[in-house]
Amino acid sequence: MSRPFPSRYSPPPGPAYKVDGKIRAHEVRVIGDDGKQLGVLPLGTALTLARASGVDLVEIAPNATPPVCRLVDFGKFRCEQSKKDKESRKHQHATKVKEIQLN
Repeated sequence: MSRPFPSRYSPPPGPAYKVDGKIRAHEVRVIGDDGKQLGVLPLGTALTLARASGVDLVEIAPNATPPVCRLVDFGKFRCEQSKKDKESRKHQHATKVKEIQLN
């Protein structure tokens, strides 16, 4: 049944990252918390590795084959992403259109 009015819920702006149990790929390319590639691993192994090191498995490139996941603390990752977004918005300039009327 379709709704006649849009839903009140709107997702937060920005990309939505899949974390831990939300990832649905069979194999993922894993990047460690130090930035080095750990290789292509089955999802279960990657999740076990993340739990053992006390961090989260975050899918950062879902359209890649296989998807790229990173071992990071998700709260810290979100904070860094929001800082990067704010910094990039700071350097954007609004374009102004000037109109000239000729009679």
